[in-house]
Amino acid sequence: MTDRQPYLPKILGQALLTQLLLFMTSSLIISYSAYFELNQTVLTVISSVLAVLTFGLPILFYCKCTRIKVFSLRHTADPRRPLSSQKLILLFFAAVSLTVTAVNLFGMLSEALFSMLGFTATESEMKSIPLFAAVFFRNVIIAAFFEELLFRGVVLHSASGKTAVFKIFISGLLFSLMHCDFTQFLYAFAAGITIAFFALLTGSLVFAVAVHFSQNLITFIFTVIFSNSNSKFYNSAVTYSFLFFATVSVIFIFLICFFRPLKIYIRSQLCQGNGISAASEVSDEIQKADGKNEALRFRIHNGDKNSKNPFFCPEIRVYIIACVTYAVVTLFF
Repeated sequence: MTDRQPYLPKILGQALLTQLLLFMTSSLIISYSAYFELNQTVLTVISSVLAVLTFGLPILFYCKCTRIKVFSLRHTADPRRPLSSQKLILLFFAAVSLTVTAVNLFGMLSEALFSMLGFTATESEMKSIPLFAAVFFRNVIIAAFFEELLFRGVVLHSASGKTAVFKIFISGLLFSLMHCDFTQFLYAFAAGITIAFFALLTGSLVFAVAVHFSQNLITFIFTVIFSNSNSKFYNSAVTYSFLFFATVSVIFIFLICFFRPLKIYIRSQLCQGNGISAASEVSDEIQKADGKNEALRFRIHNGDKNSKNPFFCPEIRVYIIACVTYAVVTLFF
């Protein structure tokens, strides 16, 4: 690492701390806005503006310090051969299905765990068209775009040179901590690592945004159904949709485990995204695997593994501690 190269994890940590400070400030503003007796639609619009600032300013800060353009973050891995439209469509359905299934399964697990501790979640309701539009803009559009830009764009860029497994893990971890809410940690982490996996697999941030958008859109649709229909119809819609997405997820996981061409394709894509561009090199490693199809060891290309500057620099450690502390305070107080 030369003197001219910025230490990316340090700048990431500073950007995340900025995001956390803005998040806490926004939460304080929203909580005090209740004294002005504003309706839900106005509060949602205000929170949307604050959300744009909360994520937008740290992203601009990171790009300014690293001297890269925001548009450059659209690539989540090293340049590779573009995927065909058929593969992208299939991967998109698999990604959405896995994300929705993970959110539902870990959401139910989280709800069960916290209910045993005496914490109960409440379903939000929407009754007016203006509120529909405001919530859609905030929860579906803003959240999908800015959260992906920060936690799949900036975070994966900062982890340049690390293994694919590490990139997926750290993206999911920081994404789940960002919510500062223990009740959301499990399913946010599951969704984060799932989207990060497909972001690296396709090498496209646009793909990750589309998956996140679809997940949030599905949640939004069921919130609307819950608010404007009877419980029997809502429960039926939730059950059948969950079974559909779970079935697609099981089929995709089965293919990954037992369909060798897909397994080789995924390994080669992830390896290529971490500095291994020669197809012959990937093929040689696969041929060396024994009959049990041992997992390939994802390698790094710029020596960060032995760097004196670890990824978990003081700024990132402070961010993790601060998020956990804030989550504890809001949970009990």
